[in-house]
Amino acid sequence: MSRALDVHAPSSVADSPEGVAFLTALLVRYCEIGSARLHQLGHQLRIDFYLHRQIEPQEWAEFEERLTLSWRVFFQLQRLVPSLHTVQHGQAPFQELPFFVDEEGWVEVETLTVTRDLYSLTLEALALVVSLVREYFEDALALNDEGPNEDLDQQDEAMHRCLERVRTTPGEATLTGFRDDMRVLIYSSQEDC
Repeated sequence: MSRALDVHAPSSVADSPEGVAFLTALLVRYCEIGSARLHQLGHQLRIDFYLHRQIEPQEWAEFEERLTLSWRVFFQLQRLVPSLHTVQHGQAPFQELPFFVDEEGWVEVETLTVTRDLYSLTLEALALVVSLVREYFEDALALNDEGPNEDLDQQDEAMHRCLERVRTTPGEATLTGFRDDMRVLIYSSQEDC
């Protein structure tokens, strides 16, 4: 028996239904992603992966080198020239993590953040990043509960349609979304990506 994901989007983000739909589809499809921020005016997407432990310097260097090489090959094969593709890691601010609390209080969480421009972003590029993060950090990755057991092709098609609409529909909203159990929560924020 599968439960449907609840999607909560305050009325203040109703002026950006394409952005809400895209973030919802992204977070439903990839349980590895802890949160995502869509900065429509800047045409950027930032995705955050949360880890339950600190990334060691050597481990980070190996991951960063592998991701950079993978991006380079992928962009050449796809004939893409992205205007933005960055990866960084650091300590997650507590205010961004309302759902990482244990019986003793706040849990220390490390973030791995990938930022991409929307125009050159593809579903294949997203899948590449998610699979590399999972390969390197699966033991420490804070996975959200799995969503409904739907056909992955169907989810990819929905995400592709939403991404195309976000690219072509002008918007000024900065939207942030995250999964909490079986809910996807989307809210409008004033921060840049």
